[in-house]
Amino acid sequence: MKLSTLVSKLKLTVLLLVLCLSGCKAEVKSELFVKLEKLAQTGNPDAQYHLGMMYNNGLGVKQDPRKAFDWFTKAADSGNPLAAYKVGCYYAGEFQVVPLNREKSLSFKLIAANAGYSYAQTDVGNACFEKKDYDEAIKWWKLAAAQGYLQALNNLSIAYYEGQIVPQNKVLAHAYYKLSNMDARKEISPDAQIRLDEIAESMTADELKLSEKIVSDWTPERTPLTVKAESGMSDAMKLVSGEKNTH
Repeated sequence: MKLSTLVSKLKLTVLLLVLCLSGCKAEVKSELFVKLEKLAQTGNPDAQYHLGMMYNNGLGVKQDPRKAFDWFTKAADSGNPLAAYKVGCYYAGEFQVVPLNREKSLSFKLIAANAGYSYAQTDVGNACFEKKDYDEAIKWWKLAAAQGYLQALNNLSIAYYEGQIVPQNKVLAHAYYKLSNMDARKEISPDAQIRLDEIAESMTADELKLSEKIVSDWTPERTPLTVKAESGMSDAMKLVSGEKNTH
């Protein structure tokens, strides 16, 4: 056999293998979608939510924001708080599927925020800030920050450093900023360190010591709903397989 013929056959074999693997992967995702769709059509709110997420992100099915919104709405109507959050995101302008409606967006996100979802709590806090309801903004940011949500921690740092919507507290400003910028190894980037040093310059040694104690003692506790949201498709696979959710 000529070398050129052998190379051609090898290329064809590799191509077929790639196509096979791609097809198998798509088939697995399609199977999950089909099972979720069947379960969603029985009125299961979790399945309706996950089906919405698959349409929303184009997972196992062609991305279709309109269908995603429809499934999120059905799930929200059935009492799924994560679906309510997504409906709120759509009314906030996501994909421009429905007309912008900030009041509807807030009302739906409040459902998820009250249920304990950190993303929703931060968004509700942001909406309250825009409405100049600062006490409510701080309240929701603190709830999300307690779960370790970085944006909420950063928002609190700014609020306590500026001292315009809450009394200035550089200890908290320093601690929250450090917490919002630490990586998994509890280290922060050089750029973040520069900002941290700027805050520290106007603090006493005792204040810095107190801030570092807050950071060292910090233990974020995510709610079951936040954990469920982060589980994504693994939660969907457990649902269709009949496994009990342990969150």
